[in-house]
Amino acid sequence: MKIASAFQCSGWALIEVLLTMIVTSATLLGSLHLLEGLQITERAIQQRHEAYSVASNFKAQILARDQNGLKSVDFFQTLTTDFASGLTAGVVERNIGLHMPNQQYTVTWTTTPQYTHEGTLFASAQSGGAPYPLMKSATIGVNWYTEDGTSVTIHTQVAILHPLVDTRIDKLLQLNQIQPGP
Repeated sequence: MKIASAFQCSGWALIEVLLTMIVTSATLLGSLHLLEGLQITERAIQQRHEAYSVASNFKAQILARDQNGLKSVDFFQTLTTDFASGLTAGVVERNIGLHMPNQQYTVTWTTTPQYTHEGTLFASAQSGGAPYPLMKSATIGVNWYTEDGTSVTIHTQVAILHPLVDTRIDKLLQLNQIQPGP
């Protein structure tokens, strides 16, 4: 029987250690790549969540201004694309985390007046129908750029009725209190 010398065994042991280090290095690199992907995904989710929050805030502001009694008439009439009485479109900056720089969101909206004639809604006044819009719908868009420079936009919609459509007696009685403007 032949016994292997210590010199021959140490060579195989070094090859085994080298292979183990290569496999371990590849596993660590794969894990680091996975962690980087998870961080990018987390930041993208935070940015999208904040964009929905910005859109929701603008939607709430539009709906809140629609609940001001007769002051709502002025708001309803001035609600146009990217402008309404006391509310303008533009850039909103939000801090979405300590490890991320402030994110800028561009808020815009388009409005479409809705006219009615014989129970159907139209985008323009119809002959024989009401000459003023019954309601206005607004599509609010929030745009931002991701880390890789990709532009992303989300949309939400809101619709408000003309304030005088709801003909409650208290609103009708307040009509006598309106002062004509210059």
